[in-house]
Amino acid sequence: TGLFIAGASLFLARAILTLVPNVLGQAEVDVGRQSRLEDLLQQRRDTLTNAVELRRQQYLNGDCGFEEVLTTQQHLYEAELEAATTREGRVAALKKHLKVAETGVAIAEQRFKSGHVTSVDVLLAKAASMSIEIRLLREGGLAEPKDN
Repeated sequence: TGLFIAGASLFLARAILTLVPNVLGQAEVDVGRQSRLEDLLQQRRDTLTNAVELRRQQYLNGDCGFEEVLTTQQHLYEAELEAATTREGRVAALKKHLKVAETGVAIAEQRFKSGHVTSVDVLLAKAASMSIEIRLLREGGLAEPKDN
């Protein structure tokens, strides 16, 4: 039995020595993966921020439709939500995008009144704003619903 215990102890010691570097190595891989993920999330957000600004200018110049602006803004909105790591971060992103959406409604209404766009642009802008408000309410970021 002494020989068996010594053999088992040696086996266990080898197993531990083999596993410890693998576990530590995996931790390094996870940290590297997490760092790369965070970098990509931020780069995507920055890229989409630039794309949104370009789309807005195109829209104001009459070079694209409101749907294209909304689609680009939606991509940015989702990227910022995905990059947020806390509820507070998500709420802050939603509040920011709600303000942007409300501004979009005002711009669409103004451009409709001046004859540059159709009422569909106004309706799409309002629906986008409502979608963000709904998500903000679900996230618990608004004390009470806004009246329209």
